Amino acid sequence: MIDRRGLKGILIAIVACQVPFLYVAGTARGWAMVAVAIAMMFVVFGQIPINDAMVARYTDERWRSRVYALRYVASFGASAMAVPLVAYLHDTAGGFEPTFVVLAAFAAGTLAASFVIPPGQGRTVHAQGPA
Repeated sequence: MIDRRGLKGILIAIVACQVPFLYVAGTARGWAMVAVAIAMMFVVFGQIPINDAMVARYTDERWRSRVYALRYVASFGASAMAVPLVAYLHDTAGGFEPTFVVLAAFAAGTLAASFVIPPGQGRTVHAQGPA
């Protein structure tokens, strides 16, 4: 799908779905929460290969391993901060609803940022057949 539609359009679609799912997850209860959580996790984890493809297509091959390393260090740092953030929001703001509102706000920021990605596919590397 990434090769047919382009990274920017797919990223915008995936992140645009994250915002309402994350927001609704804070208020949903029972089986509705299960349905929302499944959809929410589908789009959250669906963004991972798109991010990896963006690094592969927009980064020069001499810098690609460094950019992947930076991306994963930043990801691990953000993940380490997520647990204290959830605990803080749960204790001070009154439960998980504010946590999901904050996550929806982060997703909205990602959505806004995705509109400034250059159009097109970026650099694509095509396999060469036998000479």
